[in-house]
Amino acid sequence: AIAAPGVGVNSAWRDGGYFTLSGTSMAAPHVAGVAALLWSADPSLLGQVDDTEYILTRTARRVDSTACGSAGWPNNTYGYGYVDALQAVQAVREPATVAGQVSQVFCGGVAAPVPDARLTFIHSATGVTTTVAAATGLISATLPPGPYTITAAAPQISTVLTQTMRLWGNQENTLDFVFDRSGLRCVFLPD
Repeated sequence: AIAAPGVGVNSAWRDGGYFTLSGTSMAAPHVAGVAALLWSADPSLLGQVDDTEYILTRTARRVDSTACGSAGWPNNTYGYGYVDALQAVQAVREPATVAGQVSQVFCGGVAAPVPDARLTFIHSATGVTTTVAAATGLISATLPPGPYTITAAAPQISTVLTQTMRLWGNQENTLDFVFDRSGLRCVFLPD
């Protein structure tokens, strides 16, 4: 839940006039308007209610409160805080940074970075493809926000890993790939 202006709001009234009203019927249009603004800013969000709610709650201006039996944030009075249209739009328009690691796990559960890893990001809404090298296994990229299908490959590994995720603008997105190579035949040498 989030909060929006709902007290003393000047509103259109029947017969072409205006009237000052209060209540949830005044606050709800503010939130609906920001949701519509988000869908206009990023059409890939159309109908994606969970993603839209995530953006609205993540970008709301935090308000701490212990009223109504709540402790801190989020709370029973303001939820996640006041809806913030600018922050919400920036979350879908500003560049998204991606950080993480491509690693492989061998028998015995030992993880190691994958040298010469290659990631391919395909923006699901636009079809734009971006390839990023992760030569030391570390992922570092800046991309437009939105939904992606991402693959990880390496020359010495025959498997290609794929995952889908939405990259959020104005924040660091964590992305990790792990190649499970524990099925390879292990040879243990005596000490």
